[in-house]
Amino acid sequence: MVPVGAGPAPNDADEDEDEDEEEDAMRNRRAIVGLGLLTLGAGLGAQSGGYPHANFIQPEGIRASASYTHVVEVTGGRTVYLAGQVAIDAGGNLVGPGDLRAQAQQVFENLETALASVGGGFEHLVKTNIYVTDMADLAGLREVRSQYMADPPPTSTLVQVVQLAREGFLLEVKGIAVVPE
Repeated sequence: MVPVGAGPAPNDADEDEDEDEEEDAMRNRRAIVGLGLLTLGAGLGAQSGGYPHANFIQPEGIRASASYTHVVEVTGGRTVYLAGQVAIDAGGNLVGPGDLRAQAQQVFENLETALASVGGGFEHLVKTNIYVTDMADLAGLREVRSQYMADPPPTSTLVQVVQLAREGFLLEVKGIAVVPE
């Protein structure tokens, strides 16, 4: 990735402002009722997300997000660093030239393959960095991302850049996962 910015870029907090409050409320209800262990103490809500060595925390006083978690506390497991994945298939071909949604599908498939190679899955992701060359189709990116990400989602940063490592790449996603010992 070429670390050249296009001036001040919005982050997920900015992108979140236009999300539907009902979606936030529904996700929170599902997390509390169906998936997580909700612990209330010291002003923090912690959810295990089905993984006993990580607490996904939405601190009181910071607006909760449906698309990322503000804090993930890791208390065990193996830390795995995932290189930035781009829309290249196993044959080395660019998937979805000019189509962010198609590229996102391939990127998340690549992340799934990378996680599986160490015995992990999306439920083990604790951090993602997402780089896009254009913020125009974030709805398509969010739609694809939501098909893969576990609930609660990992911490995440979204940044717009001028260009990625190769012409034609519209998206790159890297991550950190914690998988069981």
